[in-house]
Amino acid sequence: MTNKKKASIIKFTDRIKASVTKLKDAILLHRNNTYRLNDLLNSSGRRFVNKFVIPPKKYSLRERFIFFFLEKSIRIHAKAHARRKPWGLSTRHLLNYPEGSLGKALGEFLDKENLEPIEKLERHDVFHILLGYETDFKQEAGLYFFLFGNGKKSFFAIGTILFSACLFPEHWPYLYHQYKRGKAYYPLVRIKFQEFLHDNYDDLKKIVRRQSVNNLELLNKLLKYR
Repeated sequence: MTNKKKASIIKFTDRIKASVTKLKDAILLHRNNTYRLNDLLNSSGRRFVNKFVIPPKKYSLRERFIFFFLEKSIRIHAKAHARRKPWGLSTRHLLNYPEGSLGKALGEFLDKENLEPIEKLERHDVFHILLGYETDFKQEAGLYFFLFGNGKKSFFAIGTILFSACLFPEHWPYLYHQYKRGKAYYPLVRIKFQEFLHDNYDDLKKIVRRQSVNNLELLNKLLKYR
């Protein structure tokens, strides 16, 4: 391979990396804006409709297309779970849960990230704290690969992992590792975590990792979801 061809490949690779970095930052910014919109609408007494707003023109056409895709996906996901009851809890309410409880840990996580729960999708953030995933785009994608391995086979989950795999081929080893990790962990996808908000957070984390605990009450509560 000639030096000219090598230089062209390096230049092209650098452009792709720069584009991916910019896209990640844009998605994180937009996620935060969506949660703040959720908080605003809830505080005014209106029902929040899960929605991504198409970003301003400063983003590239490719980035705007991705936001458009995310908006449509979330709408489909919301319709698929139209019968699911929202928890009706804000970050402020969660922070009032007992020290050491799942609800308290969830409130602290959302408060740190300056976020509010999304109606009918509240358990998504429970997955974040129980499994140790941050809110950057790479780890968001990793979370969906974990859940797919853990048994979540919904249209939205499959669409998200395919979309992530196409968008970030450089993360394939990481994403595959999260899929394998999900297969090894305790099955979570059917658990109604709203029933566990008062339970011990550390014991729940141990059970998720298939570690032994002495909390028989918690173990018995989880048995009905097996």
